[in-house]
Amino acid sequence: MSAPNAFNRRFTIGWISPLPLEQEAARLVFDEVYLDQEVRHENAYYLGGRIGEHQVVVGVQRKIGLNGAATLAGYMHSGFPNIRYFLVVGIAGGVPAYGPAGDAQQIVLGDVAISSPRGHHGGVVQYDKGAWVDDGRLHYRGHTNGIPGDLLAAVNKFRSKGWSQTNIAPTLQQMRSRLDDEQRSQYDDPGEICDQLFKDDYKHRGDHRVDCKDRCDATQTLSRSQRGDRARRVCDQPRVHFGNVASSNQLQISAIERNRIRDEHDVICFEMEAAGVFEEYPSVVVRGICDYADSHKNKGWQNYAAATAAACAKQLLSCLPPIVISEVTATLNDFSISFSLQGIPATEYFVSRKLEMHRLTEFFATPALQKQQQRVFVVYGMGGMGKTQLCAEFAKTNAERFSAVFWLDGSSKDALQRSMASAGTRSGNRTQEAIAKTDVAQLGNDFRQWLSLPGNTDWLIVIDNIDREWQGSTTDDQAYDYHEFLPHANHGNVLITTRLMRLHRPNASLHLGIADDQLAKKILETRADKVVPNVDQLLPRLGGLPLALAQAGAYLRTRGMCVSDYLEHYDGTWAELMRKQDRLPLQEYGQRSVLTTWTISYEQVKRTDPLATWLLDLWTFLYHGDVWVELVLAEQSDKAEARSDVSLAFGPVTKLSLQDSIGTLVQYSMVNMSTADRAPSIHPVVHAWCLHSLDRSTAQQLRAAALRLVASMAESLGQGVGRDLGLRLAAHAKVIGARVAMPRSNEEQHARDCHQVAYFLNDWEKSQEVENLYKWALRGFENAWGAEHTSTLDTVNNLGLLYADQGKMAEAEKMYVRALRGYEKAWGAEHTSTLDTVNNLGLLYADQGKLAEAEEIQGKMAEAEEMYLRALRGYEKLSWVSPARIKFVKQSLSSLRERPSRSHNEQSSESIPRNGDNYAILSATPLNTGVAESPKALSKLMRKMWKRS
Repeated sequence: MSAPNAFNRRFTIGWISPLPLEQEAARLVFDEVYLDQEVRHENAYYLGGRIGEHQVVVGVQRKIGLNGAATLAGYMHSGFPNIRYFLVVGIAGGVPAYGPAGDAQQIVLGDVAISSPRGHHGGVVQYDKGAWVDDGRLHYRGHTNGIPGDLLAAVNKFRSKGWSQTNIAPTLQQMRSRLDDEQRSQYDDPGEICDQLFKDDYKHRGDHRVDCKDRCDATQTLSRSQRGDRARRVCDQPRVHFGNVASSNQLQISAIERNRIRDEHDVICFEMEAAGVFEEYPSVVVRGICDYADSHKNKGWQNYAAATAAACAKQLLSCLPPIVISEVTATLNDFSISFSLQGIPATEYFVSRKLEMHRLTEFFATPALQKQQQRVFVVYGMGGMGKTQLCAEFAKTNAERFSAVFWLDGSSKDALQRSMASAGTRSGNRTQEAIAKTDVAQLGNDFRQWLSLPGNTDWLIVIDNIDREWQGSTTDDQAYDYHEFLPHANHGNVLITTRLMRLHRPNASLHLGIADDQLAKKILETRADKVVPNVDQLLPRLGGLPLALAQAGAYLRTRGMCVSDYLEHYDGTWAELMRKQDRLPLQEYGQRSVLTTWTISYEQVKRTDPLATWLLDLWTFLYHGDVWVELVLAEQSDKAEARSDVSLAFGPVTKLSLQDSIGTLVQYSMVNMSTADRAPSIHPVVHAWCLHSLDRSTAQQLRAAALRLVASMAESLGQGVGRDLGLRLAAHAKVIGARVAMPRSNEEQHARDCHQVAYFLNDWEKSQEVENLYKWALRGFENAWGAEHTSTLDTVNNLGLLYADQGKMAEAEKMYVRALRGYEKAWGAEHTSTLDTVNNLGLLYADQGKLAEAEEIQGKMAEAEEMYLRALRGYEKLSWVSPARIKFVKQSLSSLRERPSRSHNEQSSESIPRNGDNYAILSATPLNTGVAESPKALSKLMRKMWKRS
């Protein structure tokens, strides 16, 4: 391994020949050719020499395509560090006609195309880069860099000469003069007779290796004369066309597709290398036309087209002033490598996180006394938080601080080794030939040795996505210890992104958390490219997750959707919405999306700690803001041990083992630990992802397990639970109540659990979730025991109470009447359950009378009075009924009889309490003290008690 030698530093123009025949054409235009032994880097030889006043070095690709071209350009730039511009010179498939109808320009075989900005493009169009959209078309995103100013000036100067003044013909003659007779004929103009343009709808007949003259119908062709005056040519006088060059990794062999791409992107020819070079280096493309980019191939034009391209490139260089290299540049900075975007994600839509960026910038400041130590900084956090984006923007905006910047893919051991080997090509370690003979691991070692060379102290390597845990009993053969891949020298700079909290370093780490509302709004609206009305309604759902915000913004922009419609899809069809967003990939996030970004971490957790995975899946059906260990243990009593899902799956589970598993989830950033109260929680978008990543059978089992846990906890807490603990459990119960689903088996247990959770949650709110739970319980009891079972009737009664609290009077009356008839049939007219329902019907009728029109009031009052009197007579016959209950009914009856004489505002429906059967609570109330309790206070107390557990 060595730095570029002094001889190599003389070359200022890099010439890329995709094929060997194109290099041979290039050799013929040199004014002076240097010895092969002089023009080499490591073990590879290049064609070097002088064209006019320019020092030019030519390389041939080992593989065709964009990647092959980009790789060759990287090698050449490392071995010949003073290359300022690249010329991509060779053959291409031409567009027969381009320009406006009626004034179209004609391209014929042997003509030359030069890349030049046209329309919205900078001269090269990578037309196969983009995203597939709903109509089956590729949404183009293949923008490349434009031609730099002084090189473009040379193109424009050459263009201004006109095709007849380009000296291409004399150059072609000079090229042939250097060859013997046999070789010379290969570079002769084949002429009009060999120029066959087949009609667009006539495809090649037979195998593509069979020449057209043997199989295709010549009557289906258009001659140059048939194409008009603009298609006529004089021998050795090709015309030069300027415009956008279409570039991709795919060979273009369809006339129909050729015309479509021409119309869509305003291109003049097709090739397979330019975009790979344009993406990284200032370049211009010069292509000789050897076919018409259709299914008909004619190899007889390839040598001549290569010669016209080379001749044209030589004349183009004559319009470019010579590049002067200072002696200082040629002898210093041997370890400096020009900044390249190779591998670095796009940051076009990056929204600055100023504090975090300042932290990175401050850490990597380079005072002299700090140069003799290797500095490693770790950015960690949950997937989708923007770690990669932050570091990519830092690398781009601070590239001048470092002698070289290398972006490495740390997602797996193989990926890291490959990217280190690729980075090594930029450092000039090995040539193409040497690389072909060396395994990837050795190339990585060579790269680390180069980083360790004395004096090479100011480089930066960024290792992105170290997300695989290698410690412990992992079976992941792609996990690794990143320390083993760092250079051993005590210098240089390393920046790491990871989800593994364990990798954080004291005073050299940054935990990247969620974006605050202001930043979140900016991220979303930047991607949406507009101010989004009602955006505050959407932000809480996305939880400050930059990836989710960016995807949502892009989707809103492309679909023209409003926030309310997006939320409707988000709540109703989350997975389908995410799949549609995936069709609009974000360049800055590579292949990751809300649907895919946590998969690797999830699989890692599944391999290393199955209990942690089960816990994460279970919490899909519980409140995401509180991962509560004690809730999982609610079933772990001696009596419940046998039916505990977690015990059956993992054996005896303790609080310690659950806390260890939560620690695993925190380690992989799947669960967050609050710095305030140390309470673990799951990000709402991860919570949604977990739900929609489960198969139906697993989801059903976990939903039932979550319900059972909450029911067990509610039963164990009973009625005397404190406010904080009650609200904590109520949050989980509310999530249970929002998941509408009935089990396929064990309906009795499911019904009991639903009733228990509803009974508990009803103490804290009168929401739709409580109603859902009671309805599921009712359906289960009806299926298991029948409509007239007392447990079914108790649920009917409680639904009536809930409906009354919700103001749904008609539904409440229907439930009370059904419960009353059932109790009368089961227990008789004077049973307390019957009488309690009679009392509540009285209250309901009183409420209805209060709300009815004046002429209807007396009828409702009479019904209410009749119910109260019936309840009172029944209670007085039962010796064991407490005085408090009898006093409660009398007070209700008195309030009812006084109502007509009071104004509407003096007495609300709350002033008549609903009865209950909780004698323990009644006996402890002021009702037994002889002190009159206010109707409103009594109402609140009795309403809370009147439920049937």
